[in-house]
Amino acid sequence: MKTALLVALGGAVGTLGRYAAGLVVAAVGGPIWAGTLAVNLLGAFAMGMVAGSGTAGSARVFLATGVLGGFTTFSALTLDTSVLGAESGAGRAVLYAGGTVVLGMAAFMLGRLAVRGGP
Repeated sequence: MKTALLVALGGAVGTLGRYAAGLVVAAVGGPIWAGTLAVNLLGAFAMGMVAGSGTAGSARVFLATGVLGGFTTFSALTLDTSVLGAESGAGRAVLYAGGTVVLGMAAFMLGRLAVRGGP
């Protein structure tokens, strides 16, 4: 039960963070996909830091599964890719989706390196 509460609390924090990022992007007039890209890359970096730091137990459940699971979102990536494809063509949609995955992996590795100080 304690684990489920940690995931739920962390998820609430992460989801609010994602919502806030969307508001910021909208306020500056950016496209909706830019907010999703930003949270996914930031989330990948933070996940790399959690993984690289050796965080375990309740802290890892709260941060990795809860906060970062609520903050990042594959469902928003798929929606944004679909909308981008309809508005700008399949090429841009594929570039966005593929670029998000590649850049996300790079952000993860940088996050892990940031806390480990090396590979």
